[in-house]
Amino acid sequence: MASPNLNEVTDALTRLLENNVSRLLGGAPVTVSKLPPEKAEESSDTRLNLHLYHVAHDGDGGPDLPLHGIAAAQPIATRPMPLKLFYIMTAHSVVDVVEDISRC
Repeated sequence: MASPNLNEVTDALTRLLENNVSRLLGGAPVTVSKLPPEKAEESSDTRLNLHLYHVAHDGDGGPDLPLHGIAAAQPIATRPMPLKLFYIMTAHSVVDVVEDISRC
């Protein structure tokens, strides 16, 4: 079985947000995009936006390399590389009516 790529991880998180936020809103449809935040602001609709902005190696999350020539149980070429994924989620909304707060 092939390992998922980062796009598939982001797609799974997007579907998770769409389904659960929609359920919490009583079945109302929810749009979740995967654009960079500055691009998501350009859209003219209401949406949540999930953007993977950084990927880092997780040095604490996996076995170290074999020491002193001792053979590892899994060759380094096929050993999984633990990663930390950093996402930013932003909410974007279109406001139709702007109140004049200067009269308050």
